[in-house]
Amino acid sequence: MANIPITPGETYFFAESQNNAFIMDSTDHSHAQKNFGNKVQIKYATATQLTISGSSTTTLVMKSNSTTTGTATIDMNNNGNRILLGNPSVSTADQYITFANKNNVGLGSRYWSIGNDYSDGNNFKIYRNSVPGTSNTLTLMESVGYTNQVYFPGGILANLASTYALTVKHDGNNANRFGMQIWAGLDTQIVGTSADYITLMDGNGTPVAYVNSNNGTVTWGTFTGVHDGHIVNSDSPDAEINTSSGSIYPVGTILVTTKSDFSGYGYQAEHRFISASAYQDKRVLGVYFDRFNPDALGDGYIHKHKVASLGDGPILVCNENGNIENGDYITTASGSGGHGCKQDDDLFHNYTVAKSLESVDWSTEPATTKLISCTYHCG
Repeated sequence: MANIPITPGETYFFAESQNNAFIMDSTDHSHAQKNFGNKVQIKYATATQLTISGSSTTTLVMKSNSTTTGTATIDMNNNGNRILLGNPSVSTADQYITFANKNNVGLGSRYWSIGNDYSDGNNFKIYRNSVPGTSNTLTLMESVGYTNQVYFPGGILANLASTYALTVKHDGNNANRFGMQIWAGLDTQIVGTSADYITLMDGNGTPVAYVNSNNGTVTWGTFTGVHDGHIVNSDSPDAEINTSSGSIYPVGTILVTTKSDFSGYGYQAEHRFISASAYQDKRVLGVYFDRFNPDALGDGYIHKHKVASLGDGPILVCNENGNIENGDYITTASGSGGHGCKQDDDLFHNYTVAKSLESVDWSTEPATTKLISCTYHCG
């Protein structure tokens, strides 16, 4: 393809006929026609090679008529800058590319902009506006003190089924790839002051757990520590795993281990449980909560269940050994299918399951079993 010089001050016309591209200069439209066969090359010695201006709203339209997958409307094959937005030397205003729908931007439509925010230290932002005066912003910080950090001023909001709102992955198949840090509170801890690091809420926004600190001492609340493991079909070390879907026992049922070993991952023991049925069973390891959700945690948690061993929560008790007072130790009852009962003494033993947080007078109860609150002391 021959190079056609562009003369400053001249006006040039581009045209297309029978799939061929033409360029014509203004001095002689009939004789200066050049045919390039689907290609036009514009070269000039100065930095600006092509200026496009017009009175219409859309100055330039570029689109591909091809239906072939992967066909590019614009192909910028260059080792340097592909598209330069704004002035890299002097910037006194925001520099954005905006993606809008068919409605007018600024009249309540939803649009996205991407670029530098001059009023905020020229930080690079992806900005969404849904109604005038409100916005959600993802900021990729590059100002002093925030290099390569991401800032979410409105938080992370999502509503997608069977997925997580946020996954932090720092993968490199190496022990020097760390997970996450949370900085909060004062630079120097002062007695009587606290920092709130994590708050967990249910679907209605009610706090259910938290991690905070007071003068450097970290507190976890409300706290209940659980083991994970498999429920088995019989009280035997080699019993088959129960593969029933959903919960197997009522919440609060006391469980004992039939087998625990390192058949799983690393030094985390794999536990097998069954409901307690012997009085003062020293194999006790916790109280049944429910089944893990393998859709959230992966195939490694298929048929695994939660067994609480530390903290506080519910426990099923029966009237064996009589009334229970607040503060009494609870142990396993005989032949009860996972119920607890008052322990014979007030000493901590290897068969101690929990400590009752309420009193039970069986003469006033409608049944011989009851779900009560306790603190767990068996795991």
